[in-house]
Amino acid sequence: MSSPKIKKAIRDLGNSLQTEMHEAFAAGWNAFLATHSGLLMAHGIKDFRIGFEEAWAKYWHSRKSE
Repeated sequence: MSSPKIKKAIRDLGNSLQTEMHEAFAAGWNAFLATHSGLLMAHGIKDFRIGFEEAWAKYWHSRKSE
């Protein structure tokens, strides 16, 4: 059985990795929007920034199921 300190260290590491992945995903998302915002607006997607958290949740869920 692992000690509480080891469990906390593992949990903290997991949280740190998830935070870093969230930041990388956000950077990619923002770069995509900056590059393709005109295309998205042309297709009637007016407020395309609202979908970030939903996109992140889908991405993170897909990573967990691998």
